Amino acid sequence: ERELAPMRARYEALMAHPEKIEETLLEGARKARASAGPLLATLRENAIGTYTQDAFERDIIIYRLGFKRMILANHPDLIRHVMLDNAANYERDPVGKRMLEPGLGKGLLTSEGALWKRQRRMMAPIFQPRRLAGFAESMTEYSAALADELAALPPGNSVDMAERMMLLTLDIIARTMFGADADTDVSAVGAAMDRYQVTVRPNIPDLIGLPRWVPRPDAREGQRALAEMDAIINDLIRRRRERVAAGGEAGTDLLGLLLAARDDETGAALDDREVRDQMATFFLAGHETTATALAWTWYLLAHAPDVERKLHSELDAILGGRPATYADYETLTYTRMVIEEAMRLYPPAHTTARQAIADDRFAYTDFGPPGRV
Repeated sequence: ERELAPMRARYEALMAHPEKIEETLLEGARKARASAGPLLATLRENAIGTYTQDAFERDIIIYRLGFKRMILANHPDLIRHVMLDNAANYERDPVGKRMLEPGLGKGLLTSEGALWKRQRRMMAPIFQPRRLAGFAESMTEYSAALADELAALPPGNSVDMAERMMLLTLDIIARTMFGADADTDVSAVGAAMDRYQVTVRPNIPDLIGLPRWVPRPDAREGQRALAEMDAIINDLIRRRRERVAAGGEAGTDLLGLLLAARDDETGAALDDREVRDQMATFFLAGHETTATALAWTWYLLAHAPDVERKLHSELDAILGGRPATYADYETLTYTRMVIEEAMRLYPPAHTTARQAIADDRFAYTDFGPPGRV
C-alpha cells in the first residue's frame, strides 16, 4: 500500500485536471526531441543515452520514436502488468526480433508463446542447483587463475579490466558450453558474435518502421559473421552426436545436456537447429553481458574506497584467502549487494521491449491500438 501511494496520488491529481493529462504525459517527449542523425548515432552506440532525466525518475514516459508511440514503464506494477498479469497481450517488439533472431534463432531469449514454454520446460533441469554447482567449478578455476596473474603484476601497472573480463567470461563460457571440446577456437565464435552485434544495431529503416525485407546497412557483414559462428557451433554439435552414436557419453557440459534434454510432455528431443539456437543464446547471455557487469563493478569500486574496504572485509572473513565456490554464494551477502547495485546503476541489458497486440489500459494509460505501442 505504501509503495502504491505515490502513484495513486499522481493519478488522482491528474484525474482532478483531465485537460492536463496529455500535456503531463508528453512532457518527456518534448524534452527528448532531437534530429534523426544525432539520435541514431547515440542509439547505436549508447541507447540509454537517448533517455531524458525523466526516464530515470518517473513511473511512466510516453514519447514518439520515428512513427511509433512508445511507452517507457518504470513502475513495478506496470511492468508486472505487461510482463506477467497480461503477458498474452504483448509480443516481442519487431526491431528486437530483427536484431536478434538472425543470430539467436528461436532460442529462449527470442521465442514466444507455446514454443517458449516448451523450451523453458526442457531447459529447467539444466539449471538445477546441482548443475550450477558443477558449472561454478570452471568459474572458480578461471577466476582464481586471473586473480593470481593480476596479483603478480608490478605495483602501479595499468590493466584494461573490460578487456580482461571479456577474455575471462569467454574462457568460462567455452568450458561450460563445450567442456572437453573447449579447445576448439571458441574465441572465433566470440569474435563473430561481436561483429554480428555491431551490424544489427538500430538504423533509420528500423526507426521509421520499414519492413524487414528493406536492405539494412552492414547486412552482408552480419551474414558473414553468422556463417563463421554457425560453422563452428554446427561442427561441435555434429562431432558430439557422432560420439553419442558410437556409444560415448553426451557429456555434462551445456552441449551434452541440450542433446540429452527431453520434453516431459512429448518425449521429443531438440533437433540440431534448436540446439544451435540455444547455444548461440547462452553464448550471448553468458559472455558479453557478464563481462560488462563485472567491468562496471570494478569501475564503481575504484571510486568508492569505503565500499571496497567493506567488500574485502567480508571476503577475508568468509573465504580466508581461498577462492570463492558455489557453496559460498548464500553467505557473501555484501558481495552480492555490491554486484547487484553495480548492475542497477549500469545494467548490461537496461530495457526490455514489448508491443501491444490489442487495446489495453493500466491506471490512466491506454496501450494500443495494435502495432502502435
